[in-house]
Amino acid sequence: MYSQEELQIASTKIEQANAAITKFVENLYTNYEFDNEGRLLSSAPWTETGWNEYNLLREDSRKIRKILRKRQQNWQPHFIAPLFTYDTTTRNWYINVLDYPTIEQAKDCLLKWQITIREWITVDIKKDKS
Repeated sequence: MYSQEELQIASTKIEQANAAITKFVENLYTNYEFDNEGRLLSSAPWTETGWNEYNLLREDSRKIRKILRKRQQNWQPHFIAPLFTYDTTTRNWYINVLDYPTIEQAKDCLLKWQITIREWITVDIKKDKS
């Protein structure tokens, strides 16, 4: 069981994380910061080089990364397609421009896939090797 204070802190961090992801998506689509296959050409808020640019803590960026990768691993064809995927072979992140070719569609996806309190408090970054 989590205390009210722990849940409030988590809620604040989730708001910051979702805002950082939204800002990142806006930058990606506005400045075309991905290649023809959707490979990201700029640092994402959940990367080791991007967390500080989005005013996140390193630990919070690792949580976002772990949540996105877990969603990708658990994805099923009847689920909404993930906006971001990670290729373990090339160690690159991709944005799903096939399913979300416009910024409006990408932002709509973000609204449907906001990070939840359950995801945030249950993710274990100590075991994260990504």
